[in-house]
Amino acid sequence: QQALTRYGMTTYFALGLVGNICNCIMFTRRSYRHQPSSIYFISLSIFAIIILTWSFIPIFYGFNHIDPQTQSLVYCKIRFYGTLVSSQLLRYTVVLACVDRFFATRTNIRIRSLHSVQMAKKFVLIICVIWIIASIHIPVFMELNNGVCGMFAILPPILMSIFSALTIHSLHRQHATQVRFRQRDRYLLP
Repeated sequence: QQALTRYGMTTYFALGLVGNICNCIMFTRRSYRHQPSSIYFISLSIFAIIILTWSFIPIFYGFNHIDPQTQSLVYCKIRFYGTLVSSQLLRYTVVLACVDRFFATRTNIRIRSLHSVQMAKKFVLIICVIWIIASIHIPVFMELNNGVCGMFAILPPILMSIFSALTIHSLHRQHATQVRFRQRDRYLLP
């Protein structure tokens, strides 16, 4: 199983790296540079290269050495932060490519104008900024506990429970208000 993991992951890593580098070379050609979708495909390939190297190189290092993420809290936090940011960028670049296809098919000129190379670059930059900021909780809440790097924070589940209870309470209140209005309206009818 260890040999399968070692050689299977190495093959997966090598093929992914070569394929994404080929995509970068292909979509930077002059004939493709004028299409918004090429911006998304280049971005997707760059983010895929980043996540492949960010995720797999530490795993390969861990085959023959002690995993540094079990020894260093700083490394633990940086690795998980980088993994989350790059994986979200990968996912949302695909979303942007789908949205771009939608923009391209619209008859409304304002919406169709969002289908451009300049807008594609802006959208990719915007998602980069959003996910770099939105993922900042990872380094804050990551902890190293008995050699295990993870989020052991109790705050997020507590906050989710509180706001879920408040939402249910608010819905019950709205429902009660609607029932009172219906009863009042019933009395007003002849």
